[in-house]
Amino acid sequence: MMVFDGGVLTSEQAAQIRVPADELRGWAWCTAQEAADRLPELLARRITAAVGARAEGSVAYLEDGFFVA
Repeated sequence: MMVFDGGVLTSEQAAQIRVPADELRGWAWCTAQEAADRLPELLARRITAAVGARAEGSVAYLEDGFFVA
């Protein structure tokens, strides 16, 4: 599983987002904390690492949601 930074979307681009109904129930804009509250622990760790890597201008390699040295 990989997490990619898709950049900043305009309101028009965000309005065009569609999710496959057979795969996802929906989507939402969330802060990192809101995402962590909604997601299983493994996915929350990945989001937290992705947000941190973006802030640092780096990448994060994880196994099972934990940093690999």
